[in-house]
Amino acid sequence: MKSSESKEYLTFDYRAIRLMIGLIAILFPLVVRIFATKITDSISWAYHTDARDFYVGFLFVIGAFLMSYKGHKHTLHKDDVGRFWNWVSIFWKGAVNFRIYERKYEEDLVGWIGGIAAWITAIFPIAKSLKENSPYDTVSSIHYISAIILFSTSVYFCLVAFSTQARDKIKNEEKLSGKAKIGPRQLRLKIYSFCGWGIAVIIVSLVIVTSTKLHTIRNITFWMETSALELFGFAWLIASQYLPVFTHKTERLNK
Repeated sequence: MKSSESKEYLTFDYRAIRLMIGLIAILFPLVVRIFATKITDSISWAYHTDARDFYVGFLFVIGAFLMSYKGHKHTLHKDDVGRFWNWVSIFWKGAVNFRIYERKYEEDLVGWIGGIAAWITAIFPIAKSLKENSPYDTVSSIHYISAIILFSTSVYFCLVAFSTQARDKIKNEEKLSGKAKIGPRQLRLKIYSFCGWGIAVIIVSLVIVTSTKLHTIRNITFWMETSALELFGFAWLIASQYLPVFTHKTERLNK
């Protein structure tokens, strides 16, 4: 086996990483529920149950995959940087060039931020009793902030990274055939939008719930977190391009 071939086999396909992230996120609430032997006040509260090892392990694995994920490197033209960066360039001459450079490595950076946030979420547990203790002690606050950052990175991947890739493929199809057919790519684009905005709404709702007495409502935080994780996982699962219904046959065959 040649050296170049050996390196190719050792490379972890980005689609496989997406698949693993998606499956783990989808199974996360179910596994926690089984090993905690009950529906806890919050998925994070599993840290204080027999499901602790699975809870911490899943977050560390998700974090590791996010940090190892190599996103697509998009090359922006100066005309495509957007009005905001053109406005900033009035005060900072290097703003446009910075945006072009930053966009090239943006997905990698966001992946690292999400991965670190996942690890911090696991290391800093939530308060043992949401009903009796204040959810705003230092450790719990770090936990909440990290969890929000983790979910926010998924919003980014849904609404920016994955959606951009789908739109680019649709544009290329239009250039080749004159008109893009309604198919898997368009369906994925709609799913990314639904998942991204759905997670965003849940994040805002969770902030409201944890900031008020609403967090004392039985299991409300658990079900909201579960919904966010299912959307999180489904988006990454679809983006893996392993599922025939959501993937054009040429995409499944191409490496």
